[in-house]
Amino acid sequence: MPPIDYEKEYDNRGRVPEHPEIFDRWAREAAAYRAAASDAEFALAYGPSPRQIIDLFPAKDDDEMTPLAMFIHGGWWRSLEPAMFSQKATGLNARGVTVAIAGYDLCPQ
Repeated sequence: MPPIDYEKEYDNRGRVPEHPEIFDRWAREAAAYRAAASDAEFALAYGPSPRQIIDLFPAKDDDEMTPLAMFIHGGWWRSLEPAMFSQKATGLNARGVTVAIAGYDLCPQ
């Protein structure tokens, strides 16, 4: 059995040739939700790095008892940022859940 090529096995972009179109769709959907979310707060720092931020999408009736969901985007620690995933708050916000979308430092930082 040949050795496993982990670089190839974890290369999701290589396995999904239409990923640029998918990323473009995500960006459009995210921008639309960001524009509509008048009470959202963007790029709230939680650490010293410019990438250590949270975009917060409060539920309509947000208070101390409102549930909170944290979304941590993919990107294999190499790419992407919270602003590409704002639309992920849509369904949860509609159901009374506040959503925090976290960013983080990418490899190799």
